[in-house]
Amino acid sequence: MLDSAILRPGRFDRRFTINLPSARDRRAILELHAKNKRFSPEVNLNEIAEETIGFSGAQLEGVLNESALLAVRRRSLTIEPQDVNEAIDRILIGSTRKKDFLSKKEKKLVAYHEAGHGVLAVVLDNIEKVRKITIIPRGSV
Repeated sequence: MLDSAILRPGRFDRRFTINLPSARDRRAILELHAKNKRFSPEVNLNEIAEETIGFSGAQLEGVLNESALLAVRRRSLTIEPQDVNEAIDRILIGSTRKKDFLSKKEKKLVAYHEAGHGVLAVVLDNIEKVRKITIIPRGSV
């Protein structure tokens, strides 16, 4: 979003929209940003492209950069699928909040709640596929 003062008549006479990249475009963006990174053979850029619907080019770059950082923290020379999955989760739903301790009863309630999201996504034939269901607290709440 731009400030309304910038959009006053005579300043910008044309507006245009840049759509988010398609799966093919996401694959190309991932290939571009993967050039100087070492991946294990199990990492599949096509799968990453399919799992990152709605990601911008900058977010895709962020996934690979975050994956590389996670690999370094594990003292690994290569980026593994778990690094990529964690990086995608961090971009989509935030980092894990380790300070949140749930009682056994709370964990059970959260598990039922999250399972309900999964069931409804299947029953209602939701457009977005369920990528992950977890009771691990994430985000900035």
